[in-house]
This record gives sequence, structure tokens and C-alpha cells, in this order.
Amino acid sequence: MPTTEDLPSEERRFEMSAREVDQALRTAKHGVLSLAVDGEAYAVPMSFGYDGEGLYFIFRRPAARSRKLEFIRGTDRAAFVVSWLTTKHDWASVVVEGPVVPVEDDGWPELLDTIGENAWFPSIFSETDPRKDFVGYYLVAERATGRRGADFALEE
Repeated sequence: MPTTEDLPSEERRFEMSAREVDQALRTAKHGVLSLAVDGEAYAVPMSFGYDGEGLYFIFRRPAARSRKLEFIRGTDRAAFVVSWLTTKHDWASVVVEGPVVPVEDDGWPELLDTIGENAWFPSIFSETDPRKDFVGYYLVAERATGRRGADFALEE
């Protein structure tokens, strides 16, 4: 009986279904947000919340100038990547693309609920009012695609 190793390389990677992409985004805790302004790229690791239609992010409010905020405000379309890698056939990656918009004060309850479901929080997040010390953004998932290796499976 053939093993995964015996399959041609094109048969060892698969497009993920919309359901698999959704499940992967609900499972992941962090990824890399990629931004670009005037031909200059900037990528930053971020934790996120996924609501089924897009991704929420929280940024620490900068004191003066922030490269991350300069880029997010100047980016027309962003990309966010999450990935898993165990072996050469047990891997997956998901890419979400779309515009990023600021979260207004009335959107913070949903942002906090959504982020609370699957985000990982670094120690910079205190128990103070998040709207005072942080700014929120939402990446509208106009496109979400994924690929996986033949042995990859998310636990239900």
C-alpha cells in the first residue's frame, strides 16, 4: 500500500475547503499581518480574533510615532497568514486578504468578545480600559484561502 511519501508532490498538498479555512482561523491564536505602503512592505506577528467574516486586531496606542500604525493607516489591502508545521506532510497555511478599517468605540464590545474566543494576549495587555491604551482594527476577509499537506487535520 502506498504511503504519503510515495505520492507525487502535487498530490501531497491540497486546497482547503471554506469549512477547513474557517475552522483553521477559529483554531489559530496568532499569525503575521502584512502591510504595504508605496511599495514598502512591513510584516508583524499579531494575535487576532476571527468572527467568521474578518479578523480583529488590537494595537498598543503609541506615545508618539508608530511604524505599525503608519503602515496600517496607509495600506489599501492587507494580508494575514497563519500556519502550522509538524512534518513535511503535516502542515497548513491560510491567507486572509482585504482592507483594514479602524474599530470605532461602539465596535469594541464585539472586538473584545471575538478576540477573547481565540486570541493569545502578550503581557502588555493590562486590565485597564482597552479603548484608553489600545486601538482596534478589523481586516474585512474579502478572500480567505488555505492549503494543507496530506497528513494535516485540525482537531474538531
